[in-house]
Amino acid sequence: ENYKGTSAFVMLIMKCLPIWIISVVNILILSAMGWYFKIPVLENIFGFAILATVFIMTCTFLGALFSVLLPNALKATQFLMIIASPAFIIGGFTWPSSAMPTAIQYLANIIPLTPFLEAFKIILIQKGSFELTYPYLQHLLILMAVYFVLCILALKLKVKKLPQAETIEE
Repeated sequence: ENYKGTSAFVMLIMKCLPIWIISVVNILILSAMGWYFKIPVLENIFGFAILATVFIMTCTFLGALFSVLLPNALKATQFLMIIASPAFIIGGFTWPSSAMPTAIQYLANIIPLTPFLEAFKIILIQKGSFELTYPYLQHLLILMAVYFVLCILALKLKVKKLPQAETIEE
């Protein structure tokens, strides 16, 4: 396969698109389960949809970045699990992040789950308005942009290093 003529942007979107589609299906299934089991609906479903969309895209770009940087899918999965495993603890969901050492707080701030959980707590638990989530949404958008740009750059470098595919003429 010759990837030299394909833009890094197109390759990244094609890599992420199936995950985004599956995410929409997952959200629909979870919504149907919530309706079936009569779980109270979020008051601000539109705000949550925006927040969830940005979170999913941010996580996807982070995953794509490591799948480009690491030599194979197994290594990328292992590394991302190292990030994901402590995320609930250092993300401030089970323990306040303000009570953690500064180094852990910095680490937590580069994980997309941290700003998502803070905003989610405002919407779900505190019943706050969507405007209160703006700082966390902005944080997620910055992370998404950084991961996107890094992924595009890494992908361009990786494609540039690939040997030129030979065309076989019959």
